[in-house]
Parts: sequence; C-alpha cells; structure tokens
Amino acid sequence: MDKLIEAIAQNLGTIGLLIFLAVMAILSVVREIARIRLDIARHRSSDLLNRRFASYGILWSQMKDLAIYSAIPFDEKIAESLRDRLSSWYFSADGGMLLSASARDFYFALQDTLTTLAGATLIAFQRSTDPRKSFLEVLNTHIASHPECVEAQNDNRPEHMPAEKWRSLCKVLTDDVLCQRRTKTAHLWRLKIAHFD
Repeated sequence: MDKLIEAIAQNLGTIGLLIFLAVMAILSVVREIARIRLDIARHRSSDLLNRRFASYGILWSQMKDLAIYSAIPFDEKIAESLRDRLSSWYFSADGGMLLSASARDFYFALQDTLTTLAGATLIAFQRSTDPRKSFLEVLNTHIASHPECVEAQNDNRPEHMPAEKWRSLCKVLTDDVLCQRRTKTAHLWRLKIAHFD
C-alpha cells in the first residue's frame, strides 16, 4: 500500500494523492456501513427466528385435539373449542404476527376447516386406524383438481404443497368428509328406524 501511495504521489502529485486517499476513506466507510447493516440484519433475523420458534411451539401445544393417534372422538364441540383457542393464540402478542406468509395460509386453511366442522352437526368422528391411508384415499379422489398437493403428499413432502392450493383443497376435503358423515348418519337413522319397525 505504501508503494502504491508513493507511486501516486510521484505521478499525480499532491492533489492526486489527496483524491486517492479520499476515495479510499469513502470506500472504507461504505464497507463499514455495509458490515454494520449485515450485522443488524443477522441480529434481526436471529431475533425473529427465535421468537417465531417460541410462537410455533405455543401453537403446536394447542393442536393436541388433532392428534392422529387418539381414542377421543372428534366432534363439532372439539372443532369449535380448538378453533377458538387457535384464534386466541393468533391474536396474542406472540401469535399470528410471527407467522410466515406461507404458514399463515396453512393456518387459515385449518381455521376454515375447523369453522366448517364446528358449524356442522356431527356424530363424533371415530379416528381412523390408518389415518395416512384414509387421507391419501380422499386426496387421490381430487388429483385432477389439485395435482400439486397430491404430488407433494405422495413424495412425502407435504411442506411443498402450495399454500393457496392447500387452502382450496381443504374446503373440498371438508365438504367430502361432511358429505360422508351425512350419508353415514342418514344410513344409521334408516337402520334404527328399520330396527324399530
């Protein structure tokens, strides 16, 4: 660096040397500002990530009613209770504001589904003995209208489902489930009536 400064001083004179030093000082300040910005961005990102993990942990703890391997039947009262607890979490200080845009879409798909189920008259759903198989059977009936969702599920990468497509599919799947429940309920009532006749 010293040889470079001497060469500039000999060839360009004092003014050239001052210009060179000014440019070097400006570049040094710009580099330092960029480093500070990067440090601030890392700190913000780390802070957001830590807060998001804590928030998602609280959200996860609220979803016990959705456990696949549970003997407790799922009914409209459980759907309503879960919907309300999730809503309380969402509007808490450590809730919905920390959701990523994609996670928010999946959250709203769940809330839409719970709202529909909470408003339905259900005979308590007995949980499937093979929930993955049951889900895939229902999902595969909609392969034409939601191929991205089916493909992501079949590849064991459900996180790759496009959130907006998943939200749309949840509405269709909820309607299917309710239609099946209504059909089953009507069939049970027919059997009861036939039994008393």
